[in-house]
Amino acid sequence: MTWNVSPGRSFLLIVPHGCDGIQSARSILAWTIENLRIPAHCEGHRAAVVWITTDEATSSRHFVRKLRRKLSDSVQGGLPFEDEEYPSDELEGIVSVANAAGIIRLS
Repeated sequence: MTWNVSPGRSFLLIVPHGCDGIQSARSILAWTIENLRIPAHCEGHRAAVVWITTDEATSSRHFVRKLRRKLSDSVQGGLPFEDEEYPSDELEGIVSVANAAGIIRLS
């Protein structure tokens, strides 16, 4: 469904407490690699799968910064992200930079 809209959409999957989060993330990664077909107009782009557990992120700003670091780590030389006052604005900037770079993180 993510590619049926323009521009593409992101998904946030929350695995319920008590479930095996790491195994769930691995299953989603395997499904994504096997099944997600990116349309021709997005050639060169790939889907990003990044997992962050609730134990890793103590606030919305912390979550956004962890996401930013994980996406940047997937590109040689990193990505030019800007710091923003509000986490929601920073998240929007991260998505914009990642989309412009056509990056992927499948791990």
